[in-house]
Amino acid sequence: IPVPESSGVAWAAIGRARVRLMLEHPYLATAVARLPVVDATGQQWCSTLATDGYAIYFNTEFTRTLRDPHLIFAIAHELVHCILGHIDRREERDAFIWNIAADYATNELLAEYGFDVLDGALLSAKYRAWPVEKIYRDICEEHRKTVSRQAVPAAGPGSAHAVSASDQAIAEIIAQRADGRTRRLRRGRQRSVYGLDEHVSPDAAETAHFRPEQFPSGAERRRLRQELVGAAMAAGDKPGHWKSELARATTSPLAWQAVLAHFVSGLRRSDYRLYPPNRRHIYRGLYLPGLGVPGPQHLVVAVDTSGSMSTSLFSQVFSQIDHLREATECQVTLMQFDAAVQGEVRIDAWEPMDTRSMIGKSVVGRGGTDLCAPFRAIEESKDGRFQRIDALIIITDGLGPVPSKPPSFPVLWVLAPHGHNKCTFGAEVSLPPDE
Repeated sequence: IPVPESSGVAWAAIGRARVRLMLEHPYLATAVARLPVVDATGQQWCSTLATDGYAIYFNTEFTRTLRDPHLIFAIAHELVHCILGHIDRREERDAFIWNIAADYATNELLAEYGFDVLDGALLSAKYRAWPVEKIYRDICEEHRKTVSRQAVPAAGPGSAHAVSASDQAIAEIIAQRADGRTRRLRRGRQRSVYGLDEHVSPDAAETAHFRPEQFPSGAERRRLRQELVGAAMAAGDKPGHWKSELARATTSPLAWQAVLAHFVSGLRRSDYRLYPPNRRHIYRGLYLPGLGVPGPQHLVVAVDTSGSMSTSLFSQVFSQIDHLREATECQVTLMQFDAAVQGEVRIDAWEPMDTRSMIGKSVVGRGGTDLCAPFRAIEESKDGRFQRIDALIIITDGLGPVPSKPPSFPVLWVLAPHGHNKCTFGAEVSLPPDE
């Protein structure tokens, strides 16, 4: 480690801490050797320590105040953020709440391994063995009683986790400290006010001059995490939830989305249509039929609202379906069913309405489950609204009777975590478990 004259004491202490980490906690040794450490003293975004998922930034004025055991804990805290991919795993979630959840998860792991946790660090026995995603949801649910439930669209297509208005409205959180006291965490304040470190976006402008020249891309960071996780797993026995978190760090959370997107994008038609017309000839005043519409025109989404299902399981699927609906400019009919179809809403392609907010405002049913109900409703319809549909997407846990014969249209079963599909036809995708 280079030792600048102006911060030689701090650099020397960090050097000792890193060596002790490698010797006393060999599962972190590879991360210590691979991840760069950068002096960011004097920067507003680094009043203590910070990480962008690859580099570890420190403030010499802060690190010089720490005893060696606390400095070892602080560096290990940043290393675990990088190994477990906490920065990249945030996706479209609210940064303020995610930072708090990630600190809780990280400190619980380190406390279990005997690290000397700083008194002011976030620590709660409630979150022992919880993954960061579950902690995030719990924090949000604890504070949503007093804020709006209206959803805000995600920042872009492909996001499984739209940031809701209620998340953004949480301006203050009462958090638990390691010393048993509570601390008031306020949105927009300096990170040193409400936690140990700052979690910096990998492409943040304020860190551009401090990032290492060979800063890895997102794909390269995932490959690096796989190496670090492999080394950590090979370095000895780990608690069960540590192994689970290591697996999450290298498993793509978008696998089910890719299946859903591939299913919808494969629903193509090749017949002639006057609407929409062929855009290539509109400038000439010619409205000619279009050929090969690049996606479906009518999707039916059937949601199992029986008592065995939770509304929270639907939201990420609806978010993705809304993105696909916008991309393909198709109509969606949303059904709610239990033992029978209990509600039905049609959403035209041009409507700025999202299914996430609709299902959250009005869930009907909550009886037993009959997975034949959506098929019967489509087959028995007399008004022609289902005369020509491109596919049926069913969101369910799979508990209930299933049809014995396949319909004339494609079917996709989106199964809740630990759900089971007894049907012999249709494609299938499973949502990842919450824990």
